[in-house]
Amino acid sequence: MLGTVVALAASASYAVTLDLLLIGISWSLCYAAGSALLTKSYTESERSWARGVGELAPVLGQVLGSVLAGVLLAAGWKTVFVTVLAMIVCALIAMAGYRNKIKS
Repeated sequence: MLGTVVALAASASYAVTLDLLLIGISWSLCYAAGSALLTKSYTESERSWARGVGELAPVLGQVLGSVLAGVLLAAGWKTVFVTVLAMIVCALIAMAGYRNKIKS
């Protein structure tokens, strides 16, 4: 999230490139940790389904991102980062709601 905010404030192309690199590294670290947590969070009978959904979600996100990239870039390069930031906020809200539902 921090890389996205910094990229919004950047005015030089090298800064945006560096921010995208940092976002990619962060995503890779989170993906690896998330995959490990995913397999430990489910029972043996649920694990294969959860792993399949966990692997499918990023791929669908990449497909959607590829399709929307042209539309977002036509609106301006900062629109890409604003959209990513909005998606992160929505995901955090959804996770908070789910967490509250589990605690109840």
